[in-house]
Amino acid sequence: MTHSFDSQPWRQARDAQLMAWLGDAYAVQYVQMVGEASEFFDDLIDKDKPISDEWIVGMMYKLLIDMHVNPFFTRYKSELVPIMSVAINAWLDANQLETGTDTQVSRAYVLRDLTIEILLHSIQLMRGRDYMRSVSLAVREFFLHESLDEYRESTL
Repeated sequence: MTHSFDSQPWRQARDAQLMAWLGDAYAVQYVQMVGEASEFFDDLIDKDKPISDEWIVGMMYKLLIDMHVNPFFTRYKSELVPIMSVAINAWLDANQLETGTDTQVSRAYVLRDLTIEILLHSIQLMRGRDYMRSVSLAVREFFLHESLDEYRESTL
């Protein structure tokens, strides 16, 4: 499902905003790769969108090669990998919880978007904690579009 916010103009605005927050093209590239990988694996697991062979091959290159030669990722790998691992775990938990009770669905709604912490940590690495704190709510508001009610509807 393509969300109403996911258009070419929105992506251009996203990329410009990422550059403003991160201040480094390689950090933006890394965050974009993580975002695309998140969408890819969500579609792969949920089976709600077709996954083309081209996308599979592209993701293999991004995750196995491009990410590892990205200077930002190379420099901060030891700090980024643990956060990536925790975000994946949270997403897996969210997938299990989203078919449960109302409380479990509420928890899934929060857990499924913990990849945003990868962006926030990347901002902190590039610009420092004080700057990250000053833009943290703006980052969340920019990326977290779906209301809890909309999420509940999509899990039915």
